[in-house]
Amino acid sequence: VTLNLATPWMICKIMKWRKTHTVISGRRLDFDGTGSSLFGYYLLWSLLCIVTFGIYGFFMHVAMKKWEMKHTFYADDYSEYSDISLFDGDSFQYFGYAFIATLLLTVTCGLAYPWVHTMIQKWETSHEVVCNDRLYYDGTATGILVQYLIVYLLTIVTLGIYSPWGTVRLNKYIYAHTHAENY
Repeated sequence: VTLNLATPWMICKIMKWRKTHTVISGRRLDFDGTGSSLFGYYLLWSLLCIVTFGIYGFFMHVAMKKWEMKHTFYADDYSEYSDISLFDGDSFQYFGYAFIATLLLTVTCGLAYPWVHTMIQKWETSHEVVCNDRLYYDGTATGILVQYLIVYLLTIVTLGIYSPWGTVRLNKYIYAHTHAENY
């Protein structure tokens, strides 16, 4: 209906919901990004993806992550560090990880997905800083595999109805294994 123009607002609504329902090392996150502040970037990034035949997508992922983390903070933090949230990952590093992930998934016909997911999650989380606290992820491929199997089975048994709850379950696993180094 909106020809994709409402996408930045929907992205921000999802990010706001996800962040306000996330607790890392006992501290709740918050998010203050708005669709109008994302709109210009989103148009530029989409145009660059079109012009580069999708290659800019790897850079867009990192650019979006940088924008997201810039607007992420602890809900209870009003200190001098409350505005030091960032993502310091590099697009070329992400491209390398994505390339390795694609190779592993291709060679294993997708069976390596839990290991690939864990590899990317560890890289991504290690480059996130919230209010001057660097984050890290200690989840395992086996742990995420168990979560995927549970979600898969419950989705089949419920004829797809469990799918949204499955997404929440997977996010809960990821954030339960995401911690701040200083806590």
